[in-house]
Amino acid sequence: MRRMTMLLAAAVEWAIVGSALGFAQTSTTPGPAAQSSTKATTEASPAAPQTPRQAILEILRSPDKATLEKHLPAAAKGLVEKSPWGQQMFVGLSAASGTSGASHEGLEYFESGPVLMRYEDPKTQQRMEITIENDDFSGDQDALELSWHMFKNGEEQAHWYKPRILLNMKQESGIWKFNEVGFSAKLPLGDPEFLKAMSKELEGQQQQMGKMYAMMAVEAVNEAEQQRLKNAGSYSCNLQDLKPTTKSRATEDPATMVELLRSQGYKLTLSGCSASAYRVVALPTSGSGTAVCSDESGAIRSSASGKALECWQSGRPMK
Repeated sequence: MRRMTMLLAAAVEWAIVGSALGFAQTSTTPGPAAQSSTKATTEASPAAPQTPRQAILEILRSPDKATLEKHLPAAAKGLVEKSPWGQQMFVGLSAASGTSGASHEGLEYFESGPVLMRYEDPKTQQRMEITIENDDFSGDQDALELSWHMFKNGEEQAHWYKPRILLNMKQESGIWKFNEVGFSAKLPLGDPEFLKAMSKELEGQQQQMGKMYAMMAVEAVNEAEQQRLKNAGSYSCNLQDLKPTTKSRATEDPATMVELLRSQGYKLTLSGCSASAYRVVALPTSGSGTAVCSDESGAIRSSASGKALECWQSGRPMK
């Protein structure tokens, strides 16, 4: 699943910053009409001049800096070496393509047909495909549109905003290069399945955001309690006693974090405060979500049950 996420992230990043992760299928692409595939470890030397699709596959199979720059336009030469985001793109592509030490198992590239790349996680049986949606080939230019699809247990998982990568490839001195790259997203508001998927994903994002704020609030309380113990010799359940004595960031003030938590549907509670102990827990007010808790040990734990007791007794460490 990690590889699938990295592949997707690399594709989006290339589109946004203006380099290239893409694919092409031209009217001159050799091969049978039926789709054929080659494993990630297989290299083929095309007898005919390279097509745009083959240029993409060359980068994906061997994402070294020389190969990448070979398919960038003359104006972008030195991009990978000289710019910070050029370096970041290369690292991301290398990791996604499996050259950072990860196994190539489950990764396939396709010389023809609608699918350009497929990755299947042998452990989870989850699958990702990058496919060709549109291909407008004309002379020395090729305009392409790609999309990605996620599958779980053989069923496609709907992605509510339907993202696409837009590529314009141009031939320079006989070599296909990336001339323009774009990113688009469609919002089919009339589609009930789209609205359902959108609602589910936004709800998940909201829960993740709430969990993040809960962890930050609990961490702020832990730091403030240790400072309180040092200054006053005991812990306190009064947030006013935990206010920083010097100017600090908002995330270091427990009282400020409590207000932020409320906006995310969480409440924070302190209990059992003494000279030697205290407990703090952030709970989703709806009862549905992740509980985040800690105590004088400073260890932060979480429980998907949303219950304080289960968080303290059997919560999973967050750090």
